[in-house]
Amino acid sequence: EAAGDRDAALEAYDFAAALPGGNRAHYRAGVLIGKMAVEAWSNRKPSEALRWFIQARQRIGQSGGSLPEGVTPEERTEYVSYLDRTIDFLKGAKIQSAP
Repeated sequence: EAAGDRDAALEAYDFAAALPGGNRAHYRAGVLIGKMAVEAWSNRKPSEALRWFIQARQRIGQSGGSLPEGVTPEERTEYVSYLDRTIDFLKGAKIQSAP
């Protein structure tokens, strides 16, 4: 992820999440997908952004509350709230999620 290869980073997070005790990787994947959503929104692609925001929220939920080192429960709550508000806003604006 630090090298800018999002696809490889997501593959690594998916692999790590499949390992015993790998739930924390879902959180990291969710944050990365959230960044992709913000980028789509900035590029005026609201349907794509909504799809990514929804996926980010799902991945954060899959973490089951397991957090990576350095992430507090309060930060998780704040991020989830941000994702939920953004998803609600886009749906309220009648944006349809891209397939």
